[in-house]
Amino acid sequence: PLEVDRDLTCFVCNLEFKDPRFLPCHHYYCAKCIGQLVAFANPFACPQCGAETKLAEGSGANTLPEAEVVHKLKKHVEAVKVLEGGELDVPPPTYVFTCRDHDVQQRLYCYDCNRLVCSECTLHTHRGHSYEYIKEAAPKFRRDMEADREAIASAIETVRVTGDQLNQRKHEILEQTQQAKVQLHRSFDEMQRILDTRREALVQAVDELTEHHVTVLNDKVVATRASAEALQQLLGLVGKIAAASDDEFASSYCHIRSLLRTKQEENARGMFNVEPAGVIVEITCVEDIRRLFQTGTKVLCPSLLAQNVGTVELGKVTPIVVHHIALSGNRPAAIKANLTSLADQVTMPVKAMQRRNGTGYEIVCNPKTRGRHQLAIEVARNPIGGSPFPIFVTMPFAMLGKPVSALRQLTRPTTVAFDRAGHIIVSEREINRVSVRDKKGLKLAEFKGHTFLHPWGVAVDNEDCVYVSEYLAHRVTKFDSSRKFLKAAGKQGSGNLEFYYPKGVHFVQNKLYVCDGKNDRIQVLDKELQFLEMLSHGTIKSPIDVTSSPSDGCLFVVSTTPGVHVFSLADHTHLCSVEHKDVTQLSGVCYSPLQSALYICGMSPAGLGVHFFQCGGHHGNTHMEYTYVGSFCLKGSGSGSRSTPTGIGLDEDCYVYICESEQDRILVF
Repeated sequence: PLEVDRDLTCFVCNLEFKDPRFLPCHHYYCAKCIGQLVAFANPFACPQCGAETKLAEGSGANTLPEAEVVHKLKKHVEAVKVLEGGELDVPPPTYVFTCRDHDVQQRLYCYDCNRLVCSECTLHTHRGHSYEYIKEAAPKFRRDMEADREAIASAIETVRVTGDQLNQRKHEILEQTQQAKVQLHRSFDEMQRILDTRREALVQAVDELTEHHVTVLNDKVVATRASAEALQQLLGLVGKIAAASDDEFASSYCHIRSLLRTKQEENARGMFNVEPAGVIVEITCVEDIRRLFQTGTKVLCPSLLAQNVGTVELGKVTPIVVHHIALSGNRPAAIKANLTSLADQVTMPVKAMQRRNGTGYEIVCNPKTRGRHQLAIEVARNPIGGSPFPIFVTMPFAMLGKPVSALRQLTRPTTVAFDRAGHIIVSEREINRVSVRDKKGLKLAEFKGHTFLHPWGVAVDNEDCVYVSEYLAHRVTKFDSSRKFLKAAGKQGSGNLEFYYPKGVHFVQNKLYVCDGKNDRIQVLDKELQFLEMLSHGTIKSPIDVTSSPSDGCLFVVSTTPGVHVFSLADHTHLCSVEHKDVTQLSGVCYSPLQSALYICGMSPAGLGVHFFQCGGHHGNTHMEYTYVGSFCLKGSGSGSRSTPTGIGLDEDCYVYICESEQDRILVF
């Protein structure tokens, strides 16, 4: 008997083919079965060979070519089959076929029943059917079978050619990989050579600078000794004059006073040209600044980093050593300083005051606004090295309870991020929009070239490229700095680069961290949205938001489990958890490096709002200590009220932005 079950049965449904269709890989399935594969994933993999096929949006399996060979094979099989008890049973080939009913040779072929019949059958059971003598029907069947044979041979040749092409491509990839390795080794060798050359140049420069300073100091030591000897001689001369008569004393005294005055004027004109010595100019916080502000600095000049540059914190008077200068006289009026706010470009004069112990001078700042400032210091109209110095002024936690503004004309704002120009990037999930706005909330641009589906998390990299997670599309999209769509990655699932309702995203150290909500994990991607690794831990359940502190090497994750979970940025080991018994149902997190503090959206007995924890420092190699500082938690929709905060962010001036989805606004503190 012929074995035709496999050829006439669909591989997917295991039933007889219905409307079979060819895939590009030359396997064929029922049109309905192909439609089910497309509904699950597009592109989809062939169930037999795994080759991927993608159908155009809105098209179905009907666009694929029909598998005519299946129809013809079925037709030929039915032409020679004998139905007995409903089973397919083909007898061995013979040259004479006898009718079982009439015991007469079968010389006719019934097209209606697709079987051989005898002349008696045409008068009874096959009366009125269309039939033809076997000798006349056989040539037609032969032609059809020959056509099918040619089609099969053509398909075999196509498969062979495709296999040869794939094999050739494999060899090309191996060759390219080998070339890339060689080029990589060459590049690293060249980089090492450049680094060695640069190291030698820097060491030589340090030696030359040291030699210069030592020479200058030796000259000053010699000059100082000469001055001491001159003063000793002057002292002896004064003793002699004091012992002289009144007339000689008066004449000598006036002459000496004239010489001393001339010498002081010469020193005053040249005293500021000397190299740095031992007198210190410092910036300190006076009492009213400690009450109203927290101050800190970020000194960008590398040459100052070795001169004990520090930070002033709330409640502590820690001087910031700006520079060492030599002053050969008590002349604070020669020191001039100005403090300029970069936010509004307002400049205010700053006083130079001599310290009580007489060892130097203080530059006393009294800023009126928070944000970024610059302090410029001059001595006798000559700027101090490294000036102007950047100074950052932030509000204390206790003064963050009243908003300074509210950004409106929004619909369900979910998350905020900031680019390098200080613009605000907002996701509005209900209307599927991501827009760019200024600090007053005025819309500057929208992201185009892509249709969002419930955008949620937003992150910006160091090149101003923007990454957006799409909650209902189970994917992450990337846009360039001009807000043009670049690429999308991900689909629904639980494998690598597959998401299940993603939420918050965060970019740090050339890595994109994505909260893979229902999969209880964080996926780590590179800048091109390629999968790198997976961060999963027993404390991560339905992660919501993620942020980091690169200076501390910490990654902070908010999920449905209590508290904020802290991981190492280097190896993603779990360090500790930040939590408070009264803070629950967290929905967002951001980190302030200037305050070393975490801002967290969540629930407390006072209502929904924002809570902050301050880092108390490292304890050992793995433990960080965070102290609960306070919160501002008012529930409602009135002025100054917060309800259901879904996202939180800090701009470069340390202003806090809180997304209130249900109130269609963003509050700024």
